[in-house]
Amino acid sequence: MMQPIKFIHMADTHLGNQQYNLPERKRDFNKAFNWVLNKSITEEVDFILLAGDVFNSNNSEPETIAAIYQMISEFKNNSMQNLKREIPIIAIEGNHDKSNISTKRSWLQFLAELELIILLSPKTNNKEEYTIFKFVPYSENKKNPGMIRIKDTCIYGIPSYGAMTKTYFPDIYNALPDSSDTFNILMMHFGINGQVINKLGFEMSEDLKLLHKKVNYLALGHFHKKYALPKNKEWVFNPGSLEVTDAREIWENYPRGIFLVEVHDKENPNIRHIPWVKGKSESPDEIPNRFFADITIDIGKNDSSSFKEALSYILESLKIILEKKGTAHLKKNDLELPIVLLTLNGTISYSRLEVNINKLKERIKEKYDVLDVRVFSGSVKSEIDGIVVDISSEKSLEEIEKDVFLQLIEQHPDYEPHKNDIIQLMLDLKSSILDPKKNFDQLRNQIKLWWRSHISLPQGELNKN
Repeated sequence: MMQPIKFIHMADTHLGNQQYNLPERKRDFNKAFNWVLNKSITEEVDFILLAGDVFNSNNSEPETIAAIYQMISEFKNNSMQNLKREIPIIAIEGNHDKSNISTKRSWLQFLAELELIILLSPKTNNKEEYTIFKFVPYSENKKNPGMIRIKDTCIYGIPSYGAMTKTYFPDIYNALPDSSDTFNILMMHFGINGQVINKLGFEMSEDLKLLHKKVNYLALGHFHKKYALPKNKEWVFNPGSLEVTDAREIWENYPRGIFLVEVHDKENPNIRHIPWVKGKSESPDEIPNRFFADITIDIGKNDSSSFKEALSYILESLKIILEKKGTAHLKKNDLELPIVLLTLNGTISYSRLEVNINKLKERIKEKYDVLDVRVFSGSVKSEIDGIVVDISSEKSLEEIEKDVFLQLIEQHPDYEPHKNDIIQLMLDLKSSILDPKKNFDQLRNQIKLWWRSHISLPQGELNKN
């Protein structure tokens, strides 16, 4: 019989995310993270897994670092007072956490040096055709461990490698020991294809499936939507983000939250998903999030002859919806004070150029208690000018880059079957080239390794520089 263990698996906390340039949103993300820390004490877990993208950016401001320092320090003190022991936070770096051109170290490395978290990363030795991974135990090297054992559970951690990740699956398998007497957790940061619309991920390939022979629980981060795979025989788990990071997560009703896992028998772990909830909650099993009011109004319905008339119609329509939520006189730190996601659609009889989004936002903020208003008008059409404004103004820089790369790739039909993988590779290479610690020989070898695993070319062509 193995020693029972209990743990929380979370990811994509994105601390420091001042979404929509709202300082209060940064505090919302802190609240969600702190809720999970308190929940872990209540549940008396053995450890917490934090599977990457802890920070929204490695260029986080001092305010964010000070806040997480205080939260984790208080958490360690509270766990000692309540449980007479500390609950270790075991983390890996996600793509948002890694050092970049302006920083030589990541903030997670800094937190690990302060002994606030345990940051896992294997030692690597890159060869021409493969990579050697070595998971150094925490008991042997507390500064740069690749794994840690707690009771009869072994936790291995690998940071985000972007598009190169799937080429490393066979090397990771070879590096993992055959430990049939322990419950083995592997923590990584990547997504699985098909789980999130328009998000690049990896297929459940044979190389990935092979890891299950040595891994009981694959703890993922990266995609902000909860999933567990394969169906009915789950061993791959992604909890989703703690807070809303993008309007699409509301529109597509992403399930998100954390996993609370209890293991008495390693073949049959008890896994419970604790979800988020809009606004405040008295339930101990719901993670309070900022309330987002998702509202759609057809501005062609009331036969307005001008946007000025449509504006009055919109404000009157919102009165019914917003006042039902009882939002009057709420403070900014109250999670019930909503961010309004207002989608306008319909066919109008006046010019599309008359639609004044800034004026609309201004009037809504004047009339109602809201934290912010985001307006999406891409579906509004005009009978007289046919102008349709795309919603692309709301696209992130990463989405714009992906669109540009996709257009470049589509000029070469031979690469069509690999377009998603190539886009991810291009994004990763851009980040690597900007990295102050870049190694061009290593980058060259990584490109060759990626190419061998995706594109069939004669060996002589591949070896050309």
